[in-house]
Amino acid sequence: MLQVEVKKTIRTRLKIQSIQQNTTMGELTERILDEALSKLERGTE
Repeated sequence: MLQVEVKKTIRTRLKIQSIQQNTTMGELTERILDEALSKLERGTE
């Protein structure tokens, strides 16, 4: 388990997106991090 502090605005945006996509904040966060890390590993932004 990873616990990090994020700005309230990011947390609010994450909550809104998780509701719109009918998923949990945790699942959405994992998906976002996975996509971002894949891009970093490929060397693209």
